[in-house]
Amino acid sequence: MSSVTGEILGDLATKRRRPDPTAIVIFGATGDLAGRKLAPALYNMMLDHAMAEPTLIIGVSRGELTAAQFAEHLRPRAAEFSRQKVEPASWDKFASTLDFVGGEFDSDATYAALKARLDAAAAKGTRGNRVFYLSTPPSVFPLILQKLQQHGLVERAAQVPGRPSCRVIVEKPFGRDLASARQLNEMIGSYLHESQIYRIDHYLGKETVQNILVLRFGNSIFEPIWNRNHVDYVEITAAETIGIEGRGAFYEATGVVRDII
Repeated sequence: MSSVTGEILGDLATKRRRPDPTAIVIFGATGDLAGRKLAPALYNMMLDHAMAEPTLIIGVSRGELTAAQFAEHLRPRAAEFSRQKVEPASWDKFASTLDFVGGEFDSDATYAALKARLDAAAAKGTRGNRVFYLSTPPSVFPLILQKLQQHGLVERAAQVPGRPSCRVIVEKPFGRDLASARQLNEMIGSYLHESQIYRIDHYLGKETVQNILVLRFGNSIFEPIWNRNHVDYVEITAAETIGIEGRGAFYEATGVVRDII
């Protein structure tokens, strides 16, 4: 295959993967997750031409920030954690997609302001497509979803091609045990159709855990002895440099094992 053909096929693959113009709303936008993971990921998507234009990214959090101040808040974290270098020109382009709505999650004024921004975004070309990323403690998921529904920002409906899409992403940790996870699932399902819900728990699926299970149950040598009758204890070392990083309330409710490991 020639290099020209490879480039053409690569461009076609990128176009097929590129989503529709969308408004992305991040609740908890000034928190650690947004700065450490979401902003760098979205910035790199822009550099990789994986975001359609126009895409609007709206941060929702406590405090009053202008769009420019929100961009400056995210810039040092993006520069630290981005896999591609943050150049002034490319960052300015990314910053132009950012907006900010300040307010409490239980305040109707917050959602009224958000609705106005989303309506304006739809008029500019996002076609009413919207994604809500709940980068918040799970304890406020019900409140945010109830308010979003109350203000007409989400509705429970299957995703249909050609119609504006409305999706919600919920972050880890998803419940404390099976019962609480099911309860959380039922609550989210009362507001959204299954096709609208994306669940992210980016530690439970780590390759290391998967490999241990394969090594044990797929290996006739280890399987008979890797059980409570022969294993005295399991020691896990989490070699992380990250600290609490301003996430005190979340950390206290979640604990070190479920937060970091």
